[in-house]
Amino acid sequence: MATSSKFPTGNILVTTDFSDSSCRAFCYAEDEARERSAKVELVNVFEEPVVPTTSLDFLPPVPVSEEIRKELWEASEKNLKEAKKKYFRKTSCSTKVLEQKYSVGETIVEYATRTQAALIVIASQGHGFLARVLLGSVAEKVLRHATCPVLAVPSDKDSSVENDSSKDVIYRNIIVTTDLSPASEAALSVAKHHAERTGATLTVLHVIESPYAPELFRMEWRNASDDAREIQNRYRSGIERRVHELANGMGAEKISAAVVEKEYSVPHTLAKFARETGSDLVVIATRGIGKRVNLIGGIVERFTRHMPCPVMVVPGGRV
Repeated sequence: MATSSKFPTGNILVTTDFSDSSCRAFCYAEDEARERSAKVELVNVFEEPVVPTTSLDFLPPVPVSEEIRKELWEASEKNLKEAKKKYFRKTSCSTKVLEQKYSVGETIVEYATRTQAALIVIASQGHGFLARVLLGSVAEKVLRHATCPVLAVPSDKDSSVENDSSKDVIYRNIIVTTDLSPASEAALSVAKHHAERTGATLTVLHVIESPYAPELFRMEWRNASDDAREIQNRYRSGIERRVHELANGMGAEKISAAVVEKEYSVPHTLAKFARETGSDLVVIATRGIGKRVNLIGGIVERFTRHMPCPVMVVPGGRV
């Protein structure tokens, strides 16, 4: 299968909440911008400041005065400019404070869509309470609804991402997942390009879930287990052949194929495989067939939440 290495034109949109954790995504944004000859746009979503009026839950908070709001807005603009000066020295970068129109995640997606961003780069954790729920709220909405690829960079202490945004990004081992559907072809193209430009080893990975075999339910109990194993072995052999054919057809120099069986859950299995192989990047598509709609849609947030390395989420059909 031939894949294209061409990326769409557009800015690299990177978000920040001014926490140290969010800074870990900056080097990845700059790396992508240099590779694509693109401009970085560093944005912060300005959440409307409010003050509580009482400890009673049924009374809504009151907006701060216009004067205080203006001061906070200007402080956000200043922080963005300081971050630009400190972290984005190797590429062209602009800054912008976004007024929150919807939720924070929806505001990011709306702006990225309106400006036709080529890529969104977002850290998987922020500050305070947001640090624990970002992927369940902000980044989840971005991952689910963005029309362009999203690079989610883990920022917790257990990840392999160093807390030094000045260092260059180095990829040695890249994983790309496939469910063998046309939707996953976009992810294959992105992964191939990143592997070729960095000299990384590329692994095409498929996770086997229990195959649905209606004939098992029509067998007598005493023969069912033997026949079930035969069917499962035949199913696995067929999957392995297709995945190897797919990998060989991509035309990459350092490429391999792997088929693993699900353990506990697909996110757990993928994260475990990434840790065991010392992967630096995982590329996954957002649409598939059958149960893979859940893999590439519903559980992609859980997958990125536990990954030890950055995850590139590519909408099916777009590179």
